[in-house]
Amino acid sequence: MKRWLVHQGVLGRQDLDKPGHPAPFLLAAAALQGHRTLSAWELWTVLRWYAHNRGYDGNSRWSREEVTDDDTAKETNAKALMTQHNTNSMAETVCACLKLDPAKANKTISSHLPYKTLNAAYPRTTVQKEVLALLQTHLGKIHGLDEKTLDLLFTPDFLSDEDRDLLKAADVKLPKRYHGGLLFGQLIPRFDNRIISRCPITWAKTYDEAIAEGKSDAQARKLADKFAKVPAAKSKEFLEYRFSRILANIKADGKPIDKELRQQLWDLAEKQGRLTYADIKKAVKQHCGDVATNLEAYFKLHPDSE
Repeated sequence: MKRWLVHQGVLGRQDLDKPGHPAPFLLAAAALQGHRTLSAWELWTVLRWYAHNRGYDGNSRWSREEVTDDDTAKETNAKALMTQHNTNSMAETVCACLKLDPAKANKTISSHLPYKTLNAAYPRTTVQKEVLALLQTHLGKIHGLDEKTLDLLFTPDFLSDEDRDLLKAADVKLPKRYHGGLLFGQLIPRFDNRIISRCPITWAKTYDEAIAEGKSDAQARKLADKFAKVPAAKSKEFLEYRFSRILANIKADGKPIDKELRQQLWDLAEKQGRLTYADIKKAVKQHCGDVATNLEAYFKLHPDSE
């Protein structure tokens, strides 16, 4: 985000690296209520605060299965605070909790009251709406802040090729698994490199289907937990999966073995209940002839390979 703002000429790098305003939430609330128009530096200070306080998103496909009771309680507390103070945004609610008046942002900016100890996590959608409203009121008032910048900050899905080309021109290079815009986006976790007890993709799919059928959140979670469990390492399903992966990786004469040989090895494994390195080597040689294979490298590099 910082590099894009420099590219747009909103602020220079030196200004962006300056210490921020001591009460960015107060600036945000004052701007949201129409009490002041923020300068470029003040707006950057506010955006930086939002970047560190983006709100809780329990609906993302990769976080929903990890939701805890504590997360739910924090979100409930935040909503209760907004109701209590009759506010519509996180910034205004923080000000209300600190008894700070956004209309007097130039006079009083500190409070002896805490707000980070209130155990509150504001919904991501609430935070996104207030930031978007804040930026829209400053369009045309700050050099370099245009509609395209808003698009890049708030893209809900994956960045388009055109967006990525624009960002590359600003020396912003994001991996393909980056999801969302510059302000609220994040990298999608690589679930397949974790040791997990359930499949996150199946969990999310089952949860969504249950919700669509009218089931409650608790019921949907229960079903998702039930059907998303991955098989045990010793189960027949997992062993078949691992064996199919092994067959797909076997090469003879530099090429993957054909489907006839794969089927032959599969049938042999089912008949014997197991296959050794010698069994596979013999079958490959009979089918393909005396050609180079990757069997020794595949099964003999480590004593546990076979």
